[in-house]
Amino acid sequence: MTVSLSLLAALAAAPLTMQAAVEEALDSAPELSAAAHRRAAAEASIDKADSAYLPRVSVQAQYVARSPKNQLPIELPPIPGLEPVGDIDDVHHFNADLVLGYRLFDLTRGGRADAAESSAQAARADTEAARAELAYGVRATFLAALYARDVEAIANASLQVARADERRIAMRAEAGVESEVALAQARVRVADLEAQLTRAKNERARYTRQLAILLGREAAPELTGDLAALAGAVEIPGVEANPRLAKVRHQREAALSMAKSSSRGLFPTIDLFATVGLSYPRALQLELGPVYTAGVKLEWLAFDGAMRSAQTRELEENAAALEAMSTATRRQLERRLAEVEAKDATARADLESARRTLDETQIYLRVAKTAVAAGTGTELDVYTAELGVDRAKVAMKKAELELALACAERLFVHGVAIGSQQP
Repeated sequence: MTVSLSLLAALAAAPLTMQAAVEEALDSAPELSAAAHRRAAAEASIDKADSAYLPRVSVQAQYVARSPKNQLPIELPPIPGLEPVGDIDDVHHFNADLVLGYRLFDLTRGGRADAAESSAQAARADTEAARAELAYGVRATFLAALYARDVEAIANASLQVARADERRIAMRAEAGVESEVALAQARVRVADLEAQLTRAKNERARYTRQLAILLGREAAPELTGDLAALAGAVEIPGVEANPRLAKVRHQREAALSMAKSSSRGLFPTIDLFATVGLSYPRALQLELGPVYTAGVKLEWLAFDGAMRSAQTRELEENAAALEAMSTATRRQLERRLAEVEAKDATARADLESARRTLDETQIYLRVAKTAVAAGTGTELDVYTAELGVDRAKVAMKKAELELALACAERLFVHGVAIGSQQP
């Protein structure tokens, strides 16, 4: 037990990757548990519909006490050669029957079975859609936490340099070889970086706490991962594979199957039945004995007040509405996918621009520092260059975040929870 607890503690303390976070959330999410129960209920309805093809066996028993006895209005004379009729109208009446029934002909049950199967498939698609939505939420939160972590690291590294510059400039100002303006600029930069660091820490704490809630953990996990690596392209199927589309399609098929079943209710049903029972009184005798019956029953509801035709029309209209909803959902997914592709292209352009800006600003920073050391530059030039470097680094991380989010959103649009090439 001690070894198991230690292993669990070690696993809980290990840094969490994005894929592991998604898998953990999918394993423990209560909304997915609810969706699984709905799917199980829909699958149980298949067995319920298929049971219409199986025979029915029931046991019935009845006891009745009746009083007063019926009396014949006249006394019949004895008939030669026949036993006299006894007193058969007893107070006590008992029946117990074993009934076997089988519906031999019913055109409505095939449509009901097809509808149950389609409804179960719609429930499965609904579960997959819920998984994809949860996975997207986990990815987006995880990526936001990584971005806050990286911004925090950039701010912290720059703050260390800024504090060293502040101390250096303060000593030079005391020696009278640096202006108070330069010292003020250095202190402003330190204050800005401290504020940026605090904001980044708060953002990282916020997103890691949100992630812990999504995973069902008490403590915020330690994260590992690189935004640039998580922004890679992923090969995924088209929007037609989205489970939201599959759900609507199966719901439409279920409505059409139920409409077919309803329209076939015009035809009669034929049932076979047989009973084996015990009865008292039996065959005009005050005795308990077996009774056997068998037969065929035809039932035809010739007129139901137009309810059947109205129900059929209602189901057909529902199927038409679901078909229109399917088209609308497909177009919505295609529009969102177009937006994702635009975001991806913009983020790639921003990333390239930020890289070039960072390269040029780092050159500017080296030149500015060289000029200050040679006495031909000012601390303002250095301050401006350092500020530009910080902004370029943050801009790169921001572009990497947008790329990774576009990748996560693309998976969501295609309804993928965990793919073989998931980032």
